[in-house]
Amino acid sequence: MNDLRARKKVKVRRALVTAALRLFDARGFEATTIDDITDAAEVSRRTFFRYFRSKEDVFLLDPERKLDLIRRELDARRADEPTLAAVRRALGSIARDYASDVEIVRLQHRVVAKEPALAAREYVYQVRWEDAIAEAVAADLGVDPAADTRSRVVAHVTVGALRSAVAAWVAGGFEDDAVDVTMSTFDLIEPALAVLLDGQRSGGIAGPGLG
Repeated sequence: MNDLRARKKVKVRRALVTAALRLFDARGFEATTIDDITDAAEVSRRTFFRYFRSKEDVFLLDPERKLDLIRRELDARRADEPTLAAVRRALGSIARDYASDVEIVRLQHRVVAKEPALAAREYVYQVRWEDAIAEAVAADLGVDPAADTRSRVVAHVTVGALRSAVAAWVAGGFEDDAVDVTMSTFDLIEPALAVLLDGQRSGGIAGPGLG
């Protein structure tokens, strides 16, 4: 029963986001009302507010899920595994998540092109992705992430590379594999990040318990 309820919630959330994005694309964000969205998704206003706090929030399907993917990969790494290897896996997981719903990604990029202010909604969550990565890197370095800039630089550059990869994937008409594009982009920055952290080109980070 719990699985059925969870699947129903996912279905309703997706219906609301899809309806909202299509309306934002066709009419513009300001001209679209919450009633327009609920009518298109065939749900009530009460249902809308069970899933989203505002019209701005309905721009994103499930931003918390991507943060969970990052944390899961970082938390699951072995004691002897370089952090950058776990970061690579986390980016791959996010790329697969994007690729699992091309329609939503296509609509989001179309809407952002017309309504740039909505990109700020996603950026707020991407800062939290950076926080999770910075905390993991700082822990392996044995430093305070607020005082040692290396962990924060790694996080900023990594999430920036992810944004670049997704943009390239979209610009290519979704023809290429999203994970391949993301991994190729990470390949460009990983050696520099390794040097920044440890002076090693192996991708390793010297820290407690790591070789």
